[in-house]
Amino acid sequence: MSLPAVTTRLYASDEVQYFSYLRSLYFDRDVSFENEYRYFYDHGFTTPGFHETFLVNETDIGRRVNYGTVGSALLWSPFYAVADLWTRTAASAPADGYSRPYLGAVTWGSALYGFIAVLLSIRAARTVLGGSGSLMAAAAVWVGTPLVFYMYVAPSFAHATSAFAVAVFVNVWLHVRRTWSVAGTFVLGLCAGLLGLVREQDIFVALGPAIDFSLWALKDHRPAARASLASAAAGVLGTALALTPQLMAYRSLNGYFGPASHVSRKMYWHAPYAAGVFASPEHGLIVWTPPPGMLKTIVSKPAVAFAFRIA
Repeated sequence: MSLPAVTTRLYASDEVQYFSYLRSLYFDRDVSFENEYRYFYDHGFTTPGFHETFLVNETDIGRRVNYGTVGSALLWSPFYAVADLWTRTAASAPADGYSRPYLGAVTWGSALYGFIAVLLSIRAARTVLGGSGSLMAAAAVWVGTPLVFYMYVAPSFAHATSAFAVAVFVNVWLHVRRTWSVAGTFVLGLCAGLLGLVREQDIFVALGPAIDFSLWALKDHRPAARASLASAAAGVLGTALALTPQLMAYRSLNGYFGPASHVSRKMYWHAPYAAGVFASPEHGLIVWTPPPGMLKTIVSKPAVAFAFRIA
């Protein structure tokens, strides 16, 4: 019922980059984005600075740069294929990969993936909390985060598909951790690879299950250490297999199996901004969203505390 509220257009450069993967792979069978970037620039769908960044700069092997990932394109591809079939058989729009049916398919696909993420959040909450609180947890995911914005206002970003990938991963983790079977960890590894395909930084979510598995393996004193090693190897193999499309895209685009330097330098292990993330007066985590116990100390009236939490 909410699909008519979806914005069926692209504008920001990130949206163009994610979409260009899909259009180029589907129509041109390559990761050369010159024609896609030129189309969006010529039709005024881009932000200031787009020409200098994407129609002037080149990678080391002479291709136009793309700082996005291929995962959203893969997730959007079924919707895109349906739109292509519809356009060629019934619609009056041009079957060029850019017209309204194609853009609508991608944006509606993101909205659907975001909604599935909400449903999977309910399932995860029920697994962890039981029946109580699951709907409230899902509501918090939907309206207490930017997910609404990225489902309806800017669905061509990778955030809605990212929410879907993370929700799938968490649900698989909650199921697999009961036994940590080889098959289960392999599937969990595939889901971990999907995280990296959609947004590179999402792969850090996999640290949670990795720590969880390590603690389980250390507690397991049965003569089945080889089984634990087999499960770990299966998880690593699944992750590597799922990441293969992105590695191949990197190789074709940049000339090496890695992201562009502008992407890789966004992550530094020495974490120069870690303190600011937690304590900065400009929306630092602890300052902006203090723990409930701290709220009781700061604010005496429950109603005011509740309003502060909502804000």
